[in-house]
Amino acid sequence: MAALLFENLLTHCTRIEEMQEFLPEDEPENQLAAPNLASDEVFDEEEIEWLDAPAPKIVHDDREHVKSQEFNDIKLREICFELQDFFQVVAQKSLERQTTLLQGLDDFLERLRRGLRRPNLDLELYGSFVNGFSSITSDLDISIKGCPDINPENKAQCHTFLKDRNFGRGSPRCVQHYTENYGYVRKGRKRVLTSSLKLRDGSKVNIDVCVDNGLAVANSRLIAAYSKFENFRTSAFAVKWLAKKLNICDASKGSLSAYSYIIMAVASAQKSGFLPFLQEDAELTPSYIGVCNIAFVVQTRHGVKAGHAGEIFVHFFQCYYDYFHKKKNRNQEEVIQIRTKIPIKAIDVNMGKNVNIQDPFELKRNLGDTCNTHFSRVKDFFKYGLRYLRKCEKFSLEEMYEYINHRATRIAS
Repeated sequence: MAALLFENLLTHCTRIEEMQEFLPEDEPENQLAAPNLASDEVFDEEEIEWLDAPAPKIVHDDREHVKSQEFNDIKLREICFELQDFFQVVAQKSLERQTTLLQGLDDFLERLRRGLRRPNLDLELYGSFVNGFSSITSDLDISIKGCPDINPENKAQCHTFLKDRNFGRGSPRCVQHYTENYGYVRKGRKRVLTSSLKLRDGSKVNIDVCVDNGLAVANSRLIAAYSKFENFRTSAFAVKWLAKKLNICDASKGSLSAYSYIIMAVASAQKSGFLPFLQEDAELTPSYIGVCNIAFVVQTRHGVKAGHAGEIFVHFFQCYYDYFHKKKNRNQEEVIQIRTKIPIKAIDVNMGKNVNIQDPFELKRNLGDTCNTHFSRVKDFFKYGLRYLRKCEKFSLEEMYEYINHRATRIAS
């Protein structure tokens, strides 16, 4: 297990080093260099220079008197450079934290095997820690395998198993603070143990442990495959950061989960042609967990056009401004989904919530059904995010947050 975990870690390290080439070198004032798109610049048999891609048109006519406008190349490059610089700093901090946690994970597993007298016990990581979107505040999500006598849908069995005192002995500095937290799954309520682990640097990480959560593991692997498209990853990372900072990234509090925002980011990038559909491959052999087909190709660039992080970021806000603020026929409303190029109507899959986001594997599960209490703030995120991108003379992610937060808070009060 250690070998696999550290292989993932080395891949992450390589990505950090590769990001250096994406950062602009020192230039004379008022002079910008085109970003290097080495990872995404060649698709199919023709080369596509990012400057050749048309600038996204921001065209809408609402009561706020927002006029039609194009983003010019210089502005898009400024956004691209800022996002790359931000990602470089945050990813490095996340990498250092991951290294610390991974060093003690095998010891934690060995202690569990001995304490629980289960020699075949194994751990699978899932969530943002392994899907390419980890930050210094990300939880460590662990799924336990090798317990055939425990039914993951049996709340009482899972509760008794996860409350075993040996879980608290995984680390000498583990803080035994257990609470019951219910993670939503379509076939029932999955019992999750939450504990807090204090690291040597004084920081803490929340550890969520559950039993046999194979679909969550598969979801994480799918998102990790999309995160290999570096320009998309840079853009989506900024989206997640903004949503968290605006306090609209918690499904338990009436908004959307971080996972939902990443699915939305993938969907908008696919719609704009910047990402492929990894689950849609004619030669793909099905693989099932229950009735859910979890098969996908690891990576394909077939039919995908080049696009830098600035373009993908702007397209994201344009896409969901249209989704949330344009009038639409409820019977014709499409589901936000990443599984297939074929549009899916919400009415055809019995979805009729404020936000309809189809899980890529559990096709009857609506990831957006949690968005109720803070629905208006989620809408404001896209409205004022797009407005800032149009109005700003010099792009700053922190300034974008302040702009959205000031206006959204004023409206909500």
